[in-house]
Amino acid sequence: MTTGQKNQITHLRNLGHTYADISKVLNMSESTVKSFCWRNKVQNKPISEKDICRNCRSFLVHTPDAPPRKFCSDKCRFEWWRKYRKPNNSAVCICCEKEFHYYGKATRKYCSQRCCIKHRFGEDAYDQKSITARD
Repeated sequence: MTTGQKNQITHLRNLGHTYADISKVLNMSESTVKSFCWRNKVQNKPISEKDICRNCRSFLVHTPDAPPRKFCSDKCRFEWWRKYRKPNNSAVCICCEKEFHYYGKATRKYCSQRCCIKHRFGEDAYDQKSITARD
């Protein structure tokens, strides 16, 4: 049995199809479909939003004793966060006095590491630090 057939069995079973229906569609014996579903705990249940990847809308396979998955892969997770994640805080940098937006709850004073080093150690500190780090 190929991975594609396994995914199709899982998909069709989650849609509510019977073992006989699935075996006819995939052209395999009903007992093969039944034993695959039994071994992999594929249940005949309607698909909910929790069973579908937020990004690509493919079906998720949840592992027992683990938190429920929201994405099918890291690639999908990164793509979704790039599209929909919005910075929830904004502040004004105490060094360059520009407004910047950032994620998280902690309060930030600087818009970048460059501004932090420049404000705390002087104008030339960042350039000297980067030269020493490369050597």
